Amino acid sequence: MLFRSLGIRPLRGRTGQSAVWRKRNRRAGPATVVSGWVESLEDRTLLSVQFVFDYSYDTAGFFNDLSRRVVLDQVATDLGSRFRDQLEGLTATSGNTWTAEFSDPATGNLVGQVDLVVPTDTLYVFAGARELSGGDVGRGGYGGYSATGDAAWLDRVAARGQGGALLPAPTDFGPWGGSITFDSLTNWHFDATTTGLDPGEIDFRSVAVHELGHLMGIAASNPSWSRWVNEGEFEGPASLIEFDGMGNIPLAADEGHWGDGITDGGQEAAMDPSLNSGERKEFTALDYAGLVDVGWALLPATQTIDVADGMGHTIEIADNLFPGDFHFQVTIDGNTPDTYLVPANLLTINGADGDDTITFLGLDSEFSARIVVNGQDGNDLVSAQSEFDWGYEANGNIGDDSLSGGDGHDTLNGGLGADMLLGGEGDDELDGGDGADHLTGGPGEDLLQGGAGDGDTLLADSGNDTLDGGAGTDLVEAENDADFTLTDVSLDGLGADVLLSIENVTILGGMANNLLDAALFSGSVTLAGAAGEDTLLGGSGVDLLIGNGGKDTLEGGGGDDRLLGGSAADRLDGGPGNDMVSGQGSSLDSLIGGSGDDTLDGGPGNDWVLASGGVDWVLNDTMLTGEGSDTLFLVERGELVGDD
Repeated sequence: MLFRSLGIRPLRGRTGQSAVWRKRNRRAGPATVVSGWVESLEDRTLLSVQFVFDYSYDTAGFFNDLSRRVVLDQVATDLGSRFRDQLEGLTATSGNTWTAEFSDPATGNLVGQVDLVVPTDTLYVFAGARELSGGDVGRGGYGGYSATGDAAWLDRVAARGQGGALLPAPTDFGPWGGSITFDSLTNWHFDATTTGLDPGEIDFRSVAVHELGHLMGIAASNPSWSRWVNEGEFEGPASLIEFDGMGNIPLAADEGHWGDGITDGGQEAAMDPSLNSGERKEFTALDYAGLVDVGWALLPATQTIDVADGMGHTIEIADNLFPGDFHFQVTIDGNTPDTYLVPANLLTINGADGDDTITFLGLDSEFSARIVVNGQDGNDLVSAQSEFDWGYEANGNIGDDSLSGGDGHDTLNGGLGADMLLGGEGDDELDGGDGADHLTGGPGEDLLQGGAGDGDTLLADSGNDTLDGGAGTDLVEAENDADFTLTDVSLDGLGADVLLSIENVTILGGMANNLLDAALFSGSVTLAGAAGEDTLLGGSGVDLLIGNGGKDTLEGGGGDDRLLGGSAADRLDGGPGNDMVSGQGSSLDSLIGGSGDDTLDGGPGNDWVLASGGVDWVLNDTMLTGEGSDTLFLVERGELVGDD
């Protein structure tokens, strides 16, 4: 043949099938796992192995309800995120062709897709449903293939870059995907949680993860699995480490499942052959270990890095020099970096007892684990570069710590001491803990909690934030060239902020004409305008109002207030209480003491005092009596108005 003379040869691989059946005692029997894919998912750059589901064979319309697809996608995300294998993509070219062969989810017949395009690091799964026989609730498995082309292409189709899968006795597995079928008559529970999972329902998530486990190679037909099977028992080394029992692991009669009822850590394994109705089963460490024995490269669930005690350290966390290889590096005190495998769920970094500086410089795109940094004792500095968009948790513990988030959803806990917390971009959670702390949420909808102790300062920023002072007397600060409205429970101006346990507030306006309205606030407020013609309204507490530039109107409200005008001609009204009113600038200021014993200081310029009301007024150069006994300084004019 011409193809053979060009070094091109055909190749064929078999499909692999497993089944889950339902037992009469209300246990769902082993559902057949057919490797398959359903529609293309969104790009999940944080996954190492992606599942793409293709629903084109779902002629029964089982997955027309998009909520069912969402659950299946989540199962695939949870499973795929634990693996770091790099699967070569499959795209046919001239002379290099192939056909993906699989069980049609709608009929069970063997069908093929010519030159199916399978992206890199992706398992392609055809998904659907039909009425299954024998009490099965699901059937699925990895697909087969036929291929024609050069040797490199045939190896790619057979193993997708997993060299061990090409050995005479395979030690690895690199499928293109397969198909998965669900029983269309089963009473399914499709919710992401077990809420409402009734005794008469079969949990869809449990069957789906079981079948995807078969698709990934837990099947008697897969040589890299069956190499560990000996007289009905499994001898894979990774699985034996996880096995709770003694000796080898008993298998079911089909030798493609763990023995019925096998547990790991007290939880029944997902890959045993049966499922109770009304029950949910997730992948256990034993199930993951079975896939490791097949050849998959498992990411550790957690990774913990402990820094030696003693002096303070400088610690930098960054990607290594090889993007996409599922490793990152930690550099301590400028020494040679140590390289670690990216964890799937949690990275914990424990600082030393000294004053540590811990900085996140960046991580590779596949990093999706939760990050927790514990500063321990000492005055620690934990920060992330501004473009670092992996949210993390930082705990300062003891000491005066400085904790800064990146662009993601960060959780910063100051602990004991006077801490400084900066959330950065994203919706962040900041808790100062005990001590006089300074908290800044940054852009986003943030939660700021001052914690125990007096003297916390919470800085409002753009976004609808929740500012909770906690115990003690605390301060909220806000600044914007905009109008502000302040009450005991809200602050509008930078966003629609919620206030809890806030006793003091400082608001700074901008260059425009701003209204700073705190009339309904019962605590103490400081209001300061800028160059515009501002209106500042104090509340019922002890307030400080500063007009600065511009022709301003200041009204102190209740309480013993201090009003400072500025450089232009201002109108200052102390209101009830013993107020100190000062015109400040050289322009013509209008001073109103209100009720109470006030001090009215005109300052430079020709200023006047205004008084009105149904009382007897007496005015001289230094005193004004009527509603109170006011002391005057540098007041050149007076206007007294009685009632009719």
